[in-house]
Amino acid sequence: MQLRHKNPSHFFTIKANGIARTLILENIEIVQIDTPFKKFKTKGIWDTGASNTVITQEVFEALQLKQVGMRNVSTATISNEPKPTYLVDVFLKHDLQIKTIEVTVGKIAAEHGIYCLIGMDIITLGDLAITNLEKKTTLSFRIPSQHTIDYLQKWQAEKVMVERHVTAKRNMNSPCICGSGKKFKNCHGKDWELV
Repeated sequence: MQLRHKNPSHFFTIKANGIARTLILENIEIVQIDTPFKKFKTKGIWDTGASNTVITQEVFEALQLKQVGMRNVSTATISNEPKPTYLVDVFLKHDLQIKTIEVTVGKIAAEHGIYCLIGMDIITLGDLAITNLEKKTTLSFRIPSQHTIDYLQKWQAEKVMVERHVTAKRNMNSPCICGSGKKFKNCHGKDWELV
C-alpha cells in the first residue's frame, strides 16, 4: 500500500545567513506563453507591496513579447500611469509553473541580476511565511494554499495549556498536562518560566 498526500503541493524555502532586507529567488524562468522555447533565466525579488508581477525591458526584448492590454500602474515614483501589459509564464522552480501572468515592464535591479519582481498576483496563489529566528531570515512558499498560519491563535492555545499545568500545581519537571509524556519544560512550557 502507498500513501498519497491529500493536497499535493509545490513548495520551497529560501534561507539567508542573517537578516535579509530583500528576498531573492534564484533561477526563475520567464517564458513566452506561445513560444515555450523562448526563456529568460533570472533572479526574482519578492515584493508584497506590489499588486502585480513586473519584468524589465531586457526580458521584454529577449522574449519579443506582444502587448495584450493596458493597466494603470503606481510605484514610488509614478502614480496611476497607464502601462502596456504582456502575458508570460513564470517558473518559480523547474516543476512550479505559474501560467499566464499579466506583467508590465519596469525598472527593478538589473544591475544585480534581478529582472523580475514577484508581486501579489503570484504570492496570493499560495502560502508565504517569513521568519527571522536567531537573526536568520527564512522565506517559505507553498502552492496551493492549504491552511492558515495564526501566531496569536497558537499562542493562546499554548497559554491555555500552561494555565492548566499551573492550576494543577505541577512544576517544570512534571509531565506536561497535554499527555505527550514529555516534561513540561520540554513541551508546552519550553517558552515559559514559572515565577
